[in-house]
Amino acid sequence: MELGEDTFGNRGRVREYKILFYLGLGMLAVGVPLLFFGNTGFVAGILLIFFGLMCAITGWLGLGEEKKKFGVKRKSTTAGIAALIFGIISVFASSRPYLSLIAGPVAIILAYKSVKDGDNEYGLAGGICGVIGIIVNIFVMILFNFFM
Repeated sequence: MELGEDTFGNRGRVREYKILFYLGLGMLAVGVPLLFFGNTGFVAGILLIFFGLMCAITGWLGLGEEKKKFGVKRKSTTAGIAALIFGIISVFASSRPYLSLIAGPVAIILAYKSVKDGDNEYGLAGGICGVIGIIVNIFVMILFNFFM
């Protein structure tokens, strides 16, 4: 299959990443003005900004990954799988802040090692989950300290 200069990667995935990116930008555009509409608007604005940032970053990183990996064989390493496991633990352990703050950096370190070793399957996903876990944990801690 011959691709033109303006196309790259799997067309379906590229379309999905573009949709995710623009959806995130739309959420950011709606969330920022909501910050100025009282308590209810403030909470909704914070949530839209948070999810908008996550969607936009995921779409942007996905597009970059599709550009990078087109024609590259997928590879997975043990460190990449461990990074993904620790990243998922850090996302879902927000009720246990110490566990989440330990698992997040471990996931990022393992992801860095695995991506350096050529893991383009689980390593990047584990690192992203680790970063999201840390951000969610900080966000939850701020919300509990602010509203409780």
